[in-house]
Amino acid sequence: MKIRNLNKSDYASWRNLWDQYLVFYKHELTEEQTQLTFERLLDSTVGMDGFVLEVDGQIFGIAHCSFRY
Repeated sequence: MKIRNLNKSDYASWRNLWDQYLVFYKHELTEEQTQLTFERLLDSTVGMDGFVLEVDGQIFGIAHCSFRY
C-alpha cells in the first residue's frame, strides 16, 4: 500500500472514484468542470494537489487538497 501523487495516467481510476464521490454527496458537475478539476490537480502552479491510495497496482482511494497561505 502506498500514497502517491496523482498522475495523468490515473485518469480512469480517478474518474471512477470521483463519480462515486459526486453521487455520495448528491452533487453534479458538467464534463467540463470534471475535466478542469483533474487538470488543476495535476498543475503544480494552481495550488491544488491530488493523491491516490494504491494497493497492488490498483487505486482504491483519492484525496484532494488546496493549500493557502
